[in-house]
Amino acid sequence: MDARSYSRLAAVVFAIIALLQLVRALSGWQVVLNDTPIPLWPSWFAFAFALVLAWLGFAAARSTVRWPPRTLTSLIGAPSRHLRID
Repeated sequence: MDARSYSRLAAVVFAIIALLQLVRALSGWQVVLNDTPIPLWPSWFAFAFALVLAWLGFAAARSTVRWPPRTLTSLIGAPSRHLRID
């Protein structure tokens, strides 16, 4: 699996998590862990966080930057004609 596919897969997983958190927050689904009810307000933060991670994953999947670079000049750019190192 290359980096682009991995980024796309991670983005889809985080998008699904964001969607589930949004549905929970809007519909009021109750979550109980060890007889302790979990309030709804953390779902809003989880939704925002997962949405940002999904967006970053999709942006990374669209990126044309190749890593690692094939040559050093592709990483730092071509040397300047005016730069002289003695």
